[in-house]
Amino acid sequence: MNSFIVGFFAFVMCSGFALAQNPLELSFGWTPTQVQLKEGGPSKAVYLGFQNGAIWPKFSTIVCYPETDAHDTIEMKAGLLSPWKKLIDVTGIEINKPLKFKKLLFRAREDKMCQNKQYFVELACYDRESPVKENPLLIKYTTLEINVQNTEQGSMCSDPHLTQKVSGFSEDGESVTKDVCYDLYGKSGDQMELISDNVLGTSIVFELRDDYYIGKVFYATKLGYFNFTTDTISTSKSSSFKWKKEDSFVIGEKEKYPHAIISKNEMDVLIEYYDKDRSQSIRIAKIQQSSFGKSYLNIMIEKSTSFKGVFDEHHGGIFGLIANQDYEFYEPIQETIDLTVVKINGRYVKAFLTGKPGDTDRCYSMSLGDLMFPKNVYSFQKSL
Repeated sequence: MNSFIVGFFAFVMCSGFALAQNPLELSFGWTPTQVQLKEGGPSKAVYLGFQNGAIWPKFSTIVCYPETDAHDTIEMKAGLLSPWKKLIDVTGIEINKPLKFKKLLFRAREDKMCQNKQYFVELACYDRESPVKENPLLIKYTTLEINVQNTEQGSMCSDPHLTQKVSGFSEDGESVTKDVCYDLYGKSGDQMELISDNVLGTSIVFELRDDYYIGKVFYATKLGYFNFTTDTISTSKSSSFKWKKEDSFVIGEKEKYPHAIISKNEMDVLIEYYDKDRSQSIRIAKIQQSSFGKSYLNIMIEKSTSFKGVFDEHHGGIFGLIANQDYEFYEPIQETIDLTVVKINGRYVKAFLTGKPGDTDRCYSMSLGDLMFPKNVYSFQKSL
């Protein structure tokens, strides 16, 4: 999804002398300067204005122009009674002198991206009575960092780069849950089962458009099938329809099991499948590579019966096999070195820790052959 550089005004109202008479740095801006959000999770509060204990300067109106790389999945509202607005649509915030600051709420919507995201909102503030872009205020807290945690239990996206959670033990013998990531390559037309649930009776099979991009997805359930291509979407219960058409409907009856709730947005579809004791939610997203280029599909497993996000023993397919191996994780010998090892079913294999120490989205990157040994990816070939 493309990012947009956008801006909105923050107006701080106060009276007094001209801005040029006070060049000192102000204790003004964001509090806190970093916020952690979860996709589709609860909102978090951020305050905009003067810090506690700061004395209001004798300025006329201060105008702040934030610029951000946050796309339209980040939403904000100013108070409980205010409406939620996409961050790119926010046009102005007023802060009156008696208040000194205003409480803002931020939240992250579900999106079709498959990894943690990080965005920044920068403040540039000026005296409103001075010419724009002249005499900028010196403020301390200009940058708001927004970290968004991806919530999918497993995903197959883009490269395709596959990511999922597995459980095991650390080298100290402690029980741990880690993210593993790996690449899958094949040839055009290869069809493989990504995940199945033997209790629910569901199965997701994908077809490669070329050696790594997904061109088709087939979701089989007890209620019938769902078939996705880059052109159309069809089910066994309805005629095919095009992408970019928003809709929602239920297959079956909500009061009975099984039933499925389908929520279709312009470029992604969420299927929530419910049986009496188990459930599964999957999102299929269409990604346009360029204005006139080819499209491909992403698959995100947003929920499937699990423990700590790890698919249980009733799951099959590629995700099911990898989730149910025996793992022992080792840390790199030196913090500056990413190379390490993981013991899988008693066999040591090479792994690389992605990202930097302290990152929340680090994963153990390994070859798919090592994760599946003695099986390989063609053990999961299955026709649509």
